[in-house]
Amino acid sequence: MRIVVIEVSPYLSIQFSPHSHFIFVAMSDLEATVAETSNGFHVEGYEKIEYDFTFLDGVFEIQNSQLQRLYAPWGRCLAIMDKNIYDIYGKEMQRYFDHHGIELKIHQTMIGEKAKSLDTFTNIVDSMTDFGIIRKEPVLVVVRLEFIMNR
Repeated sequence: MRIVVIEVSPYLSIQFSPHSHFIFVAMSDLEATVAETSNGFHVEGYEKIEYDFTFLDGVFEIQNSQLQRLYAPWGRCLAIMDKNIYDIYGKEMQRYFDHHGIELKIHQTMIGEKAKSLDTFTNIVDSMTDFGIIRKEPVLVVVRLEFIMNR
């Protein structure tokens, strides 16, 4: 599964601009072989993980095409984001994806120590199931950097 993380921390914006974000795209690819042995099977495999960081000012501004290019082939986007971040960027995100003709579903959740629970996890998984996420389809995760760094 590909995960796209957009960071909306005001701390990084000091280094770049008031609207700096980064896009983190991760992709994993599992390769394995199975060989018959005299009394069973031998399984050997590894998972290659690749990722890139792209720094971008105003990621949800209509003229920025990075997210559009990523999600247009799918025609849709599932975003998982903190409720507080949604209050700041939710409408801007919706305008961006509407403009580019890409269906957007946003799963809002609380992030933080008190929200770390099996219920939070299963709610996110249920949202992905309801959306019908495909294994190679990118999921957009929008968080504040300090939430990532504290984990």
